[in-house]
Amino acid sequence: FGQLGEPEPVLGGAVQRAPARLIGAWSVRFLVTPPDRQAPGWTPLWSGSGGVIWSNPDWLPEIRVAGGAHSLGEGAGWRRLKGEGLDFASEAVVPEGTAVIRADNTAFDVIETSGTKIRGTAACDGSCLVVVARPWAPGWRAEVDGEASPIVRANLAGLGVVVPPGEHRVELSYNPWRW
Repeated sequence: FGQLGEPEPVLGGAVQRAPARLIGAWSVRFLVTPPDRQAPGWTPLWSGSGGVIWSNPDWLPEIRVAGGAHSLGEGAGWRRLKGEGLDFASEAVVPEGTAVIRADNTAFDVIETSGTKIRGTAACDGSCLVVVARPWAPGWRAEVDGEASPIVRANLAGLGVVVPPGEHRVELSYNPWRW
């Protein structure tokens, strides 16, 4: 819709103005546009009379661990997210008040992933943030070692869970109240 000129309220503008790096942090790997549209920062894979398929060179996996985090701050969210100084592979942008995230070595081993559940083991040498590129919505719950843990909005629209140093079991599950 953004490529067609429709407003996109979550991004603060049409998709063509959203950096491929940020869209890659949300784990968007491909984009399809009409043949006459451009997608700055994207790589064309195929072009024909019906449209263009683009690949995102900044694509990141859906589940990863950030060893650093930056606070959104008042009104700075969009500017911080589209800034060139962030490395979304190892950093995230989080709301003010989120615990300090500082780890040099991070890893996440996936045990299970489905539409409503993500389970795995996080290992970090400092506090880290498990980042999941799924839309934040009421109904998501998180546990670290079987104990409830708050969900953090990561990179404006995704999910995050703060994990203390060491190796820990992490589970995110989606169960909206209507279910």
